Amino acid sequence: MGQGAASELLLSPALQRCVQHFTEFYTSQHSGRKLDWLQHLSTADVKAQLGKRSYEFCVSTYQLAILLLFNDADSLSAADVHKGTLLNEKELDRNIRSLVAARLLRATTPLTDAPIGPCRQGRACV
Repeated sequence: MGQGAASELLLSPALQRCVQHFTEFYTSQHSGRKLDWLQHLSTADVKAQLGKRSYEFCVSTYQLAILLLFNDADSLSAADVHKGTLLNEKELDRNIRSLVAARLLRATTPLTDAPIGPCRQGRACV
């Protein structure tokens, strides 16, 4: 099974701190080893509280980066998500659609078969 192509990913400050803390821990435990981050293969367990209900789900690092943007905004366009994550158009489209299908995000306009992407910023808001 191949690793798949990686997209550039801009980590939020919260994710950057997690990466930094784990890197410091890892290098203190394993001298002489190099730590490489394969964000396109990584996942995260997320705990969310919506009203009185708690939810726990597993998402990819790309999906986590998208979801974290909504900590600071109630609504974002696909262009805003691209600007906040730097994901390429293919990964942006795939991950937004996945989050909408899982009902973790809601699209304000119907998602068609046309790709979602930063060059179509008037088309889709999530």
